[in-house]
Amino acid sequence: MEATQTPLYQSLADELRTAMGDGRLPAGARLPSVREAARSRNLSINTVLAAYRHL
Repeated sequence: MEATQTPLYQSLADELRTAMGDGRLPAGARLPSVREAARSRNLSINTVLAAYRHL
């Protein structure tokens, strides 16, 4: 039986949504640039773009 893993873009989108909900990312705050987020999380730019679109 194979375990299904959450896609990276979904994990990032969930993390950002949680940060917005609990106040770590205040209302009106800008998200990090796609390149900055990709670099800091060691993800591809396309993964971050997909996460941002998913929001």
